[in-house]
Amino acid sequence: MSVIVVKGWPSINQLKEEDIDILDEVPRGVRPLQIGLLNLMPMKEFAEMDFYRILSHSRFDVQVTPIKLSGQKYKNAPQEYVDKYYTDFHDLKDFPFDGFIITGAPVEQFPFEEVRYWDQMLEVYQWCEKHPRMSKIHICWGSQAALYAQFGIVKHPVPQKVFGIFDQMAKPIPLFEGLTPYFPMPQ
Repeated sequence: MSVIVVKGWPSINQLKEEDIDILDEVPRGVRPLQIGLLNLMPMKEFAEMDFYRILSHSRFDVQVTPIKLSGQKYKNAPQEYVDKYYTDFHDLKDFPFDGFIITGAPVEQFPFEEVRYWDQMLEVYQWCEKHPRMSKIHICWGSQAALYAQFGIVKHPVPQKVFGIFDQMAKPIPLFEGLTPYFPMPQ
């Protein structure tokens, strides 16, 4: 089905060239799944494209809303880009998302409380808890932070970064319909 992105998003043509059905407006009469993407990755546009590629395999139309944290300045993504294509989390607290994705961030070596936006992340995780019917995916540092914020589970340093593509089990939720029972996800 289609992935619907923010109007004017600059990489839409690149994904269309990959035969991904990507739109920048919701077609008349369509009620897409609403997915919030809190993208904490440094190279925002590349991370977005990866998620859009994956979401394009859904049997439902999916509208993605890129989300930013209030007042954050970005080193590896042009601030103008983030300001133009991302919506502030505080402006979306009442939006009825069907799913919410929280990505990783290159801060895994810092204690959680030393991450400059940790207080805002706690707000996001508390908000997520208030919406138990909304599907959530936490990726990489986003998973570590969620485990710590919600359950007090601390991270354990390892000598080198652990990463790769690992099989994930698809839960029986609309976002994952049409996927095989296990699907690859980068971590």
